[in-house]
Amino acid sequence: MEGSGITEGEKKFVEQTMLEKRDRMLTMHWVTKKKGSKIEKRLLVVGRFRVYSIKRNNFSKKKTIQREAHHWNLREIKSPAPNALNLFFSDFKIEFESDQVGMIAHSIISSCSQISVNFCPPMTPSQDLCPQTLAKVKQLTNPHWSPGPDDGMAAGYEAACNFMNLPPNLAVVQFIQDLAQAQDRNLNLTACPGIAIKTASKEEYVSLEPVFRALRFNRFFETVTLSNMPRKEIITLMADTMNHNT
Repeated sequence: MEGSGITEGEKKFVEQTMLEKRDRMLTMHWVTKKKGSKIEKRLLVVGRFRVYSIKRNNFSKKKTIQREAHHWNLREIKSPAPNALNLFFSDFKIEFESDQVGMIAHSIISSCSQISVNFCPPMTPSQDLCPQTLAKVKQLTNPHWSPGPDDGMAAGYEAACNFMNLPPNLAVVQFIQDLAQAQDRNLNLTACPGIAIKTASKEEYVSLEPVFRALRFNRFFETVTLSNMPRKEIITLMADTMNHNT
């Protein structure tokens, strides 16, 4: 969803940014940022995986990303007033004012929940919303949303790839979804395309780390199988997953 006052050039810049970041824009709005006595405008973009704060130079019209962070680095969402929203990430914060705070807060909370199924604090951001913002968020929330038959595993894998700046392997996404549709709770990675390093091309090769990151909190898959494959990292990754999901 796009706010008002956004030019075609700004839309193209956001589209290009989404392509480069392997993200998908959910909403973008011009917001107001106060810096001491100075008031600045920022284009706040909420993507499926990240939040971006974009600055436009008033003279050259050049656009630059001032702040950017993955949803998994968001620690707190605070709305002290109906027109104010503060986002506290692991190493910085974004504070702004807008008449679309409810819409923006909903987009962030919704996208966080969809890629963080079964996550528990402190892995999920805390919320401190004023009554008006909270009411708007509840109004916009889809009560029928479901993580799907894979319990959010495919979405978690794509989010982990984005978190690690890796391109998601679409064959892995399809493999996970096919197993879930068949109600097969054994994640048999031996049968997953691209797992065998010696036979996989660069495009097909599957990094196991985002797969196991997605397994940390997944409740659909009950067993993992990987046999006769030279993937030495499997022991460490499996131990980390079992530490989170037993």
